[in-house]
Amino acid sequence: MKIDILIPTFNRPNFLRRAIKSVLDQQSPHWELHIYNDGSHYDFGEIRREFTDDRMHWLGKEKVNDEERCEMGHVSKVRNYLGEASHNELLLWLDDDDWLWPEAVEGSIRYFSEHPEAKIAYGKMSAVFEDSDPQAPREKRIMWPGVPLRDPYCRVGTPQVVMRREVLDYAKWPTENLPQGTLDDAVFWRILGGKYTFYPADVWMANVYYRSSRCHHALTEQGRQLEPVRE
Repeated sequence: MKIDILIPTFNRPNFLRRAIKSVLDQQSPHWELHIYNDGSHYDFGEIRREFTDDRMHWLGKEKVNDEERCEMGHVSKVRNYLGEASHNELLLWLDDDDWLWPEAVEGSIRYFSEHPEAKIAYGKMSAVFEDSDPQAPREKRIMWPGVPLRDPYCRVGTPQVVMRREVLDYAKWPTENLPQGTLDDAVFWRILGGKYTFYPADVWMANVYYRSSRCHHALTEQGRQLEPVRE
């Protein structure tokens, strides 16, 4: 069993380097990395020359015009494209400014091997704020409800969720008619929750980068104010 790690990126080379290194540092070698460059303005070829692992796949265009970028549009379209371009059984979307813990791949594969009935799982995620010490103990920043979820809206983040490929036959990332102020991943999780349970896996998955703690607090409160969590 292998896991496809899918990264859309645009104009964040240093963050992207950190994300890539976190994949290369995985304790398990059973992964493939698919990176979609959405026409970044810097020399993206420099990134490609820096990382030459055969398990890495480079997608997208180095230079795009305004019309081409409008055609691709929302980042969810890029995520859907990455899903279609990948081929392994397990899928993990990783934003380019987030990064994985070294045990993420190994722990995810172990969980799905031991739980063949599970279609979606979420591991532990730590929040790193712009003004915080990224070396602080991860337990102090844990984001992990730790219970099965049928409405995970704003309760789990993108890089802590792993799913079996067959889930994409039910739903794709939403690209249109998103309510103002909502996040596409939160809406996607809610759609999937209409059919699947999100099971907690006791695995350290990722660090998610927030520009400020107030942003995280606002998103959390938004999720709490919406419809009650379904049992």
